[in-house]
Amino acid sequence: MNKERNLIIAGNWKMNKTVATALALVNDLTLALAHVTEVDLVVCPPFTAIAYEPVWAIGTGQTASTEQAQEAHAFIRGLLVKLFDEATARRVRIQYGGSVRPSNARELLSQPDVDGALVGGASLDAQSFTEIVKNAI
Repeated sequence: MNKERNLIIAGNWKMNKTVATALALVNDLTLALAHVTEVDLVVCPPFTAIAYEPVWAIGTGQTASTEQAQEAHAFIRGLLVKLFDEATARRVRIQYGGSVRPSNARELLSQPDVDGALVGGASLDAQSFTEIVKNAI
């Protein structure tokens, strides 16, 4: 996918993983994705995996249609144009935060105003997260 802004794919681990399992997952992801330069990658481990107090997070497991995702992102980008200017709105990356899986990542991330994804449960498995990233390329 060739866009003006780099896609950003983030793994939102919520309250999953211990320090040991988080390190193992990062090692697996590093091996699988070390060559990826077309996408900015981020992992968001829970505080408990980095020696911080636990926080609460909840997900619905429901995914917007690609049309709904694009419509919402276009609306946000339009607000940025009104609040700032066109150049600023073009530079801001807006991530989709719904349920992203290997099966829907390519279609969601191909939308013109969707600049990446905050991945929840699918980021807890190296193979699944790797497939999402590869679907973004």
